[in-house]
Amino acid sequence: EGQKKDSVVKRGHALQLAYHATTIHTLVPTGAETKFEMSVQGVPLLGFRDLDEKATVHDYKVCGPSSPYLRQATADVDLQLGVYALATKKRKVGFIAFVKDKNVIKRVSSARTPAQSEAIQEHIVQIARAISAGAFPMCSADNFLCSPRFCGYWSGCPRSKYKKA
Repeated sequence: EGQKKDSVVKRGHALQLAYHATTIHTLVPTGAETKFEMSVQGVPLLGFRDLDEKATVHDYKVCGPSSPYLRQATADVDLQLGVYALATKKRKVGFIAFVKDKNVIKRVSSARTPAQSEAIQEHIVQIARAISAGAFPMCSADNFLCSPRFCGYWSGCPRSKYKKA
């Protein structure tokens, strides 16, 4: 237990040093861990953004070297980044990823279009309607979070009975 904790602390320290050496000087923060509340067509949303700059909203991720968060395709469609763009009315969004075992920081930038913002709002409304009706939508089966490792509801989810873990 103690040895595992020590290795996590060492890894965190190495990532922090990499962040300070390569990334922190490129940022001009206007906010950090900023709470936001908004309504999307009557659906209340509450959240916290990791890092705001004048024109960009960033989300910090700690991930492995093959994580989807390191891919442009993920940043281009990530719902969380889309909600941040919607909440701030900023188009520019992105991940700042702390890559474990590599001790590198990778930034993946993207932008949201007005059409994407409209689609995100519709998505939020549809999910709220489903939940209000008692139907809790499952995440996409190809989502890496849909697994016993990442989902706290796996044991009670119908998907766990037919999807390989």
